[in-house]
Amino acid sequence: MQLPRGTFREIKKGSRIGDLLEELERTKFSGISSVSSPAGTGTLVYKKGACILVKFKGLAGDKGWGELHADPDGEVDAALSTLDDAQIQLALDFNKNCRVLKPARISDEQRKPAPTARPAASSAPVTM
Repeated sequence: MQLPRGTFREIKKGSRIGDLLEELERTKFSGISSVSSPAGTGTLVYKKGACILVKFKGLAGDKGWGELHADPDGEVDAALSTLDDAQIQLALDFNKNCRVLKPARISDEQRKPAPTARPAASSAPVTM
């Protein structure tokens, strides 16, 4: 992706993918999130909390967004830089192939921790 240089904000180490995406949405982040994980690297551009551009593991746009959501529990490191409205428009103009057209949020099912296994109840009467 060809992106303008943003203003560095912070580095997040060892974040869950799902948690990072939720935070960027919740805080209405506008800027670039460069992510790196053992599974791959990528770049996301946000405008007021909405992801508008993605390139992740070589996949652009909706395919990259889908790949990112495939493992919401995966761990990533992220570098965040802010962009102003003019910089975001430049990013959109130069990266049309990376646009997210069908944004999806992490579903409630993906957010919930896996249920713990419970021992099956015995139907045999208890004798004392």
